Amino acid sequence: MTKYSLKKAKEGDIIVSMYYGVSEPIRLLGDGFYIIAAYFPEAEIEIMYTENGVPNWESAGDKEQTAFLQSDIEKLEFNDFDFSALIPKEQMVTENDINAYGLIHLEVRTKIGMWRDASLAPLDYINYAKKEKLYHLFRKAMW
Repeated sequence: MTKYSLKKAKEGDIIVSMYYGVSEPIRLLGDGFYIIAAYFPEAEIEIMYTENGVPNWESAGDKEQTAFLQSDIEKLEFNDFDFSALIPKEQMVTENDINAYGLIHLEVRTKIGMWRDASLAPLDYINYAKKEKLYHLFRKAMW
């Protein structure tokens, strides 16, 4: 998915994050490793991204693109991703399941409705969901 670059971002563009929703770039950082800083007001967090849309949080172990320009969203090919709304009964989890399974065996639903490996999600996103008892955002991984 990294063929969609943030390098062409300019003031006033909309950044769409899998985990935090939408934002405008607050700073264009130039040609360094991180090129954009975006503030997501709903999550009250500022995140820096590389030109390939890879965030600066440490738990993004696979270094996949998680942010896109809104103008690129229509071009994305999400065929390999699960956007299903319903959780089959065998995949439902409780608070005890989350603590027992650990993140490695769970998936989490992102802001844009995509199910992703919970161990690759930002920890503040996971901790917020657990603290607010949003257990419907988790399911047992079936892979």
